[in-house]
Amino acid sequence: MYLLSHFRERNFMRIKHLLLLLAVLPLLAILLLYSSSGSIVEITPSDEEWIMVGAYVDDSWFQEIYGVNTKDPQQLVLDAAPIGNEPDWSPDGQWVAYDNFGFVKGLSAIYLEKNDRARKIKVADGYAPVWSPNGNQIAYKFRDDIYLLNVECFIESRFCDLNPSFVTTGNNPSWSPDGDKIVFEREYDIYTINMVTFESVEVFAPLDGGCRKPDWSITNKILMACWGEYQGLYVINSDGTDITKFDNGDLGWESPKWSPSGEKIAFVDYLTISSVEGSTSVVYVMDSNGDNLIRLTEHDNYSIAWFTWIPPFTKPEICTVFCK
Repeated sequence: MYLLSHFRERNFMRIKHLLLLLAVLPLLAILLLYSSSGSIVEITPSDEEWIMVGAYVDDSWFQEIYGVNTKDPQQLVLDAAPIGNEPDWSPDGQWVAYDNFGFVKGLSAIYLEKNDRARKIKVADGYAPVWSPNGNQIAYKFRDDIYLLNVECFIESRFCDLNPSFVTTGNNPSWSPDGDKIVFEREYDIYTINMVTFESVEVFAPLDGGCRKPDWSITNKILMACWGEYQGLYVINSDGTDITKFDNGDLGWESPKWSPSGEKIAFVDYLTISSVEGSTSVVYVMDSNGDNLIRLTEHDNYSIAWFTWIPPFTKPEICTVFCK
């Protein structure tokens, strides 16, 4: 009798485990499918060739948009299609976020646009959107505050909260490689904020002068342009340690940006600064250690409004956002 009861109990446990496995398998399959659907394309330094530039020529009100090859600055894509200001590509290269000034409301609005221009969605009022590393959110600035928006709601037409959420007071956000934090500037001091606890930590605050446009690389270094006692371009750890200055010679530094792989740095140098006749500026690129400095834009009458690294899967020769 004991053997029969033990046999039944063992079979019951096997059936129970089998039923549990059958119940879990669909969930595992869904999780696997979800994680693979948003896969991020790996980018190597050899892939990084193009920078997209928006510039004003002389006193023109309208920008000229063009692409320049970082390995061969003479190779240009001229007269490219307009794409707004401060474009930033999603990690999978399928979408681009940017802002456009609206003359009716007098505000800039943020748009998401499919890389093949098949869809265009207005998502919020604001400026300078930046994608999170997982491609699910964008951070952006509106007036002097930073906001967060779940873009999955718009892209995949999900039923979820479409309203942006306030993050902190500050400007020019940039995501950490793991998406857990954002670096930003507040009154020209550099801070990071934890995106779970929303606790902010001061990274760098010079007593004389200030720093702007922090950019967090995939190699976990923060790039920033400073003036005053710290005039120049600096790289620093996220905890405020190991600050290093690049030898800039006679060049100025503005709006520095890491390449997607973190192996190169591009920045703007102002040739002239004038409130009457307007400013003229050019874009330079160099290795992450400051070597191999190359001037990319050759036009001395251009004023650079913005520039951005173009992911290799949206190169202009395959005619994506560059097509009119």
